[in-house]
Amino acid sequence: MPGKCILVVEDELIVAENIRVMLTSWGYVVPPPAASIAEALHVLEDLRPDMVLMDIQLEGPMDGVHLAQQIRERFNIPLIYLTAYADAETVRQALIAEPYGYLVKPFSAAELRTTVELAFFRHDLERQLSAREARYRAIVEALSDPVLRLQPDGTITFVNPACARLLGKQEVDLLGQNFLSLIIAEDRAAVRERLGLLSRKRPVADGDACLETGAPHPPRIWWHYTAVYSEQGNLVEIQAVGRDVSSRRRLEEELRERNAWLERLNQARQVFFSSLDLEQVLAHILETLRQQMRVVASSVWLIDEQTGELVCHYATEPGKKAVLGWRLAPGQGIAGWVASTGRSLLVPDVRHDPRHFKAVGEQTGLHIASMISVPLRIQGRVIGVMEVMDRAPNRFTEADLKHVELLATAASLAIQNAYLYREANHLRLFNEEIVQSMDEGIAIEDAAGVITFANPRLAQMLRCEVTDLLGRRWSEILTPEEAAVIAAERHRWPYDLLSRYETTLQARDGERIPVMVSTRSLFRKIPTGRDDLLDHQDGIQFVGTLSVFTDIRELKSFQLTLQHRLAAEELLATISVRFLNALPGQIEREIESALAALGRFTQADEVMIPLIAEDGATFEECYAWREVGTPESLGITVTSLEQLPWCRKAALCGEPIIITQIANLPDEATAEKALLQAAGIRSVLWAPILQGGRVIALPGLYATRAERAWNQDDARLTRLVGENIWHALTRQRAARRLEASLREKEMLLQEVQRRVNDNLQLICSLLEWQMRASFDPKAAQACAETLARVRLIGLVYEACLRSGKLNFVDIAEMLPALVQQVRAAYPDIPKDIILDLHIGHVILNPDTAVALALLIHELLLHTFTHAFSSGWKAHPRTPDKPFIRIALEYTTPDKAVLRLSHNGAGESSSATYHTATAFGPQLIRVLVAQLRGILDVEEGGTTFAVIFPAVRPDRQGAHNSQDRME
Repeated sequence: MPGKCILVVEDELIVAENIRVMLTSWGYVVPPPAASIAEALHVLEDLRPDMVLMDIQLEGPMDGVHLAQQIRERFNIPLIYLTAYADAETVRQALIAEPYGYLVKPFSAAELRTTVELAFFRHDLERQLSAREARYRAIVEALSDPVLRLQPDGTITFVNPACARLLGKQEVDLLGQNFLSLIIAEDRAAVRERLGLLSRKRPVADGDACLETGAPHPPRIWWHYTAVYSEQGNLVEIQAVGRDVSSRRRLEEELRERNAWLERLNQARQVFFSSLDLEQVLAHILETLRQQMRVVASSVWLIDEQTGELVCHYATEPGKKAVLGWRLAPGQGIAGWVASTGRSLLVPDVRHDPRHFKAVGEQTGLHIASMISVPLRIQGRVIGVMEVMDRAPNRFTEADLKHVELLATAASLAIQNAYLYREANHLRLFNEEIVQSMDEGIAIEDAAGVITFANPRLAQMLRCEVTDLLGRRWSEILTPEEAAVIAAERHRWPYDLLSRYETTLQARDGERIPVMVSTRSLFRKIPTGRDDLLDHQDGIQFVGTLSVFTDIRELKSFQLTLQHRLAAEELLATISVRFLNALPGQIEREIESALAALGRFTQADEVMIPLIAEDGATFEECYAWREVGTPESLGITVTSLEQLPWCRKAALCGEPIIITQIANLPDEATAEKALLQAAGIRSVLWAPILQGGRVIALPGLYATRAERAWNQDDARLTRLVGENIWHALTRQRAARRLEASLREKEMLLQEVQRRVNDNLQLICSLLEWQMRASFDPKAAQACAETLARVRLIGLVYEACLRSGKLNFVDIAEMLPALVQQVRAAYPDIPKDIILDLHIGHVILNPDTAVALALLIHELLLHTFTHAFSSGWKAHPRTPDKPFIRIALEYTTPDKAVLRLSHNGAGESSSATYHTATAFGPQLIRVLVAQLRGILDVEEGGTTFAVIFPAVRPDRQGAHNSQDRME
């Protein structure tokens, strides 16, 4: 088989190499040959070859025969001997190791190849055979049925573990015995006969026989015999395969006994179910046990549902009276154990059972030995225990236990039926009692609509007796307008459609009673025929209705109360919203409207809400509303809580005071009673409002034309309306105080402005006076410039007042006037200078506006005096006429730029201007710094650019918020 690995063990290297070359040419894998036993063992351990070609005579402590035995035992691979010795002794020694081939030198390549291939083929066959034998042996040994192999004379040659276990012996002990010795004496003749009938034509036979095991009940085995013959027709062996049929035989016997028992049980069941009385049922059960099992005593114990105890409900004589009614605690005695575990119990001798409760035997005088105790179950739930007892020990068998369990099953059903009958009877009486005592009215009418049953509650609703309703028609107890509703519902009833509707009953005294009616159709089965009132299902006839009447007067009252509360909440929300949206001057009108709405909603003739002063008594203000036609009364006479001492004391508790009848005022309310009665007040409700432990307002409802039964909802609404009025008045007072404060501030501001203007005018006058008195032209010029700056400051403040916005100034509105003022302040300025203004709406605060105005002034002054001095020349790229352009605009949302450019003489350099020490440049740099800006002199000194922070109007709010945060 090409691909296999073959090890060559040969001390003749030329022979070994020749063999290796031949094997390699045939496709085998051949490692380097081994020349000694030690080398061969080493290669075997490392390579694990598939075959070994080995010389018998090798150097070393052992010869090739011993090495071959190790190869077979340790490696289980095929071995082929190579030898030059063909004597009988060498061959005998070689065969001890069971080689797969034997080549005598010299041998040919064909002989070598044939021997190798046959060795591999034989080895594969042996492995397959070993596997099959292992599987067969495993199957036979795993069988639960006994298996034996017999010689023709009956000697056992093989036995499986199942057979040995069945006989209670070891397998080796059974080998060599005769098969007939394992069969009981009664069955040996039959077995010998069956074995003798085996032949080549009929090699199989069957039959049962019991094994001799020494047990009281030896196992009965059904044997299947198979005879095995050789090709010459000689009997080689007999295989016997058995199957234990002891259980089946016992089951067959038990089945016969069980059928007989079931027959008797069926007769007993008819007796059990012939009565629904529990005592009679229990008596029948125990009598059946006594007759069929011939026992001394029997009893039935049932579980008390409330305590869980077992109670003896019935027992047979003797000892019946002594044990009847006896109680066992849960788990006590054998019966208690069976009831708690739900398992049947057969006790051969109760005297040796620790669960036995000896007090029962002492009470009855019966000396019980054996017992069967079986649970009684209903739908998987243990309801009790049934017991049978006898004086003799080991009286009962497992079959008896099964019989008692069957009887217990039937007895449980009979007991359940008796229970159900008793409970149904109780339920019927209970239902009748419920129907008679229900809070709902019940009526049954027939198919014609005639009332055939009514409970007392329905009669009570209608103010009549039950007998007055029987025989009347359904429509006679309805109000006339409800008859059409019932007529429509009646068409639904024969079709088993549930009706639920609201209607109105009319009592005997004429009272109208709203009810909710639920009507269910009633049907009965009929054997044959049809009727015009048949349901859609055949064989069902409509016979009437069952109606349940629920008095919904309280529900209607609750619905009205709920609607009233919702309307009150809606009214309160409307009043609150109107007060929140009202201007201070509209509060009195809204108060009048709120009081009118409150009075009409609560049906009050007069509503009054006095506001209490800080002394807790005097009415500071009083707002009142009176229904048209109601005379003025209380609002005129009451001006302080001191006139109402009892009310004042009660109001401090914060709870509403509701007086439906003035005469019912307590004795200590003498002053209130006299005052209210004199004013013609018949009912009053006060809902005090407290703050800081004192009464701040006393809203009240007054009825003069009729008594009013106001409730807590009316009191709550009155209090909340009063609180809304009080808060509205509080906001009105605060608004008026704020308005007065603003007017005062405006007057103060005007006064401050007047004084500022006066002071500025005073400064201007002093400067003009100084100019006229000065003989120094430079001093006069300095005074003139200072005067111009002061007037410029005044111009900024005047623009603030004129715009009405004291915090912001629009430079675009004041810049033209500023330029004209500068031009007017210096008459020496050339008149032909053109001023070109490009001013955007830049909004600044007054301080920034003053600094910017002074900066523009200084830049203009500097330009007038330096750029257009005598002999100036226009820039080549500009017009010949002198001009100055001023531009102010936003560059970003938070920055602005001021540009002043001209076509006159420019500055020598930007650096020179920034370092100039003259007053003008210094002041310009200071003003730029005050603006937090940057000054840049561009284009040869003819353009001044100042970039400074300034926020657009649309971002003033966010900028102010950021400033506040900083």
